Amino acid sequence: MLDKHIPSKYKSSRHNLPWLTNEIKRMIRRKQRKFNLAKKTGNQHDWKCYKDLKILVWNKLLKAHADYTNHTLTIALEEGNHKPFWGYIKCQKMDAGGVAPLKKDGKLYSSSTDKAEILSEQFSLVFTQDHMDAIAHLSGHDYPSIDKLTVTEEGVAKLLFKLSPFKASGPDDIPNRLLKELSTELAPAMTALFNQSLQTGQLLQEWKLANVSPIYKKEDKHIAANYRPISLTCVCSKLLEHIVVSHLLRHNDKHSILTPLQHGFRQKHSTVSQLLLTVTDLAKYHDDDKQVDIEILDFSKAFDVVSHCKLFFKLQHYGIDGKLSAWIKDFLIGRHQRVVVDGAASTSTLVHPGVPQGTCLGPILFLYYINDITTNIKSQMRLFADDALIYRPIFSVSDHHILQNDLHTLEQWANTWDMRFNACKCYILSMKRAGVKSAIFYTLCGQVLESLTNNPYLGVIFTDNLSFSTHVRQVCAKASQTLGFLRRNLRNCPQKLRELAYTSMCRSVLEYASPIWDPYLQRDIDSLERIQCKAARFTTRDFRQRSSVTAMMCNLQWEPLAERRTKARVILMYLILNDEVAIPISPSILQPGRRGRFIQPAHHYQQYKHSFYPRTIRDWNLLPSKLKDFPSLDSFKNGLPVHYY
Repeated sequence: MLDKHIPSKYKSSRHNLPWLTNEIKRMIRRKQRKFNLAKKTGNQHDWKCYKDLKILVWNKLLKAHADYTNHTLTIALEEGNHKPFWGYIKCQKMDAGGVAPLKKDGKLYSSSTDKAEILSEQFSLVFTQDHMDAIAHLSGHDYPSIDKLTVTEEGVAKLLFKLSPFKASGPDDIPNRLLKELSTELAPAMTALFNQSLQTGQLLQEWKLANVSPIYKKEDKHIAANYRPISLTCVCSKLLEHIVVSHLLRHNDKHSILTPLQHGFRQKHSTVSQLLLTVTDLAKYHDDDKQVDIEILDFSKAFDVVSHCKLFFKLQHYGIDGKLSAWIKDFLIGRHQRVVVDGAASTSTLVHPGVPQGTCLGPILFLYYINDITTNIKSQMRLFADDALIYRPIFSVSDHHILQNDLHTLEQWANTWDMRFNACKCYILSMKRAGVKSAIFYTLCGQVLESLTNNPYLGVIFTDNLSFSTHVRQVCAKASQTLGFLRRNLRNCPQKLRELAYTSMCRSVLEYASPIWDPYLQRDIDSLERIQCKAARFTTRDFRQRSSVTAMMCNLQWEPLAERRTKARVILMYLILNDEVAIPISPSILQPGRRGRFIQPAHHYQQYKHSFYPRTIRDWNLLPSKLKDFPSLDSFKNGLPVHYY
């Protein structure tokens, strides 16, 4: 249908090297003639002419390729299309794209079709039998029924117009550009289609097919179990999912269904908000010289083992019933997927229990499914989707037992709701500033948990002394490695492209969650600044020893990373005070600590102005003027103790 009614043109693949000009082609033919002559005569002069010409042709090819690439990328960036740039970066990462050869039955398979079939078989193995046995009673009363959902034409037109034309199409091969350009014309028909689907509780069968893209997670690349399935579904289906998700979240906000401990896939919640609340608690106990035992928990294939029957039972309890519940059932049941690797697709397989990753609706349904995990837990628990953390201050041996009982409670919950804890990847971290730690062996699922001195959580490395120097070192190592990659592959690109590459690929690594771990040790601060100094030389392409890096950063209008981290902390405080981040302001937050890293009264400012503590006066001067009109301003400007780290 698209081929019949939409104008198109075919691009010949014959000229697959567009930078190969006629001049270079003539030089290549001339080089070949010189080679034939030198081979025929064996004359040293002819061989020398051939080698000189070969070097000249090679240099011409390199320059032509660089000029073509720079011109193409620059034009694309000016048009707002970053896809060619990231495609070029991906091509330069020789080991980053695609799927490595996979092992099966002791053999290594490298063809795309074989890899797709192996991954399809692996993704099907995680599915479990869906049953209604042993459903526990959910605490609390049933919630009111969700309001009726009606799709409006204006809303659909807005969603269509916001589509990115550079995103990939789904299994139906309907391009986003078509939907975006014809948003006004398609809105009435799609609105009627969406409303009909919601009224009947049925989804088009074509919208239930997903192309699965395997994404490498960690460990051995040759093992299929180390890949995560991400579903690429039809764009029209995603639009309807987006509408349903917004309706579900409004129902949650109206009745406060989801636990406030859950910070994943929710508005005003993020990894930073989760880390801030966690570190606040840990710092309080650390300043009081109290031991804290932390259990880092890991679910095994969390999204793929969700029981549909038990999910529908929970949705009914939360008031998601009626026609919307029937639509969600039809959305989950009878889905098919096929794994696509390098253009080769596996055979289509039926998807059993689980919520599809890569869809709009899947993550929200998962949040509802694990919402009651904190029931009967006496220790403090933190959740970010399927990343769970549970910790408790240890005052006596009884606190160890309480924490162990909480682990047993979590194990019973997992058995009841068909979830799985991967005990091999669950760890214990005992945190204390000084002195001897009391310790016992914690068990989960019949296995003793391994004790560590440091472990990452949500991308930040926690240590047993609450020092983030280990995290800073790892961040610097990763950023330095990325910067080296950019220097090798973008050395001939224009300055604009080099600057974009640094800010998006390197500086983003240096500043992820920086309000949480902003260092106070000068050596850590200098380590971070050295990366930016190297990046300034790379961006300006000036590696002379006597050149001033400070002048380079002034010309580039780059601020020191320390100032950027300070501004990030103050802006985070502004967002908290204006209820833009889901972090409650409580008296304990405003109360100064004894030696707190994150809480410090103003009269200690001079003593700790070069340390880890809030630098209130300097932070205030760096605050952008447009942010200087938020509530509680006087208390912050006068230096009263405010926890904003």
